[in-house]
Amino acid sequence: MITDKLTMRTETVFSDDKLNRYLLRKEWDNKKPKATIIMINPSVAELLTLDYTTLYILNNISKLDFGAVDIVKMTSRITTKLNVKEELDVEIEPTNAEFITKSAEHSDIVIIAWGKLGENNKKVRQV
Repeated sequence: MITDKLTMRTETVFSDDKLNRYLLRKEWDNKKPKATIIMINPSVAELLTLDYTTLYILNNISKLDFGAVDIVKMTSRITTKLNVKEELDVEIEPTNAEFITKSAEHSDIVIIAWGKLGENNKKVRQV
């Protein structure tokens, strides 16, 4: 009989009003490389709850033999649906930019991921 156990450390950093998330960090093996994934906007994932995107990231990044991942976003405002017409031109706020930069500097790889955002949106394709 084999029993496997794993402890995953999760860290989140939010604004004081919890309307913005600057960092979602998951770490399960500090001896392995760490990845930073830069995406578009945060959804509802946090310490315990996962959304599908975070779940897919964890499944795939662990298969690639990483031991930790920082998920940072270009816009920090938490939303389940980004309004591309209004929010795509928003500049990265300084606090969010600091978290993106620090995470990237302390990672072995930086991955930029945008999902299906640009498939059917003319404004995204123009940018």
